[in-house]
Amino acid sequence: MQNPTLARRILIPALLAWYLPDSLGSMLSGAGFNVVMNTVFLAMFMVPLLRSAPASPSDAQFSRQS
Repeated sequence: MQNPTLARRILIPALLAWYLPDSLGSMLSGAGFNVVMNTVFLAMFMVPLLRSAPASPSDAQFSRQS
């Protein structure tokens, strides 16, 4: 991936925009299993995205220059 910071800035809001209303609707309709599956699917994306985050602002600037 060329720019992990850009990927995080795009993917995290998009994932949350899907997860929150879909899971809320599933809960309200009694489809609890769908909430569980949504959470697993969300974690499959969020864990790598958050783990690839720079440790400090200076690290982020260094990674943009390289």
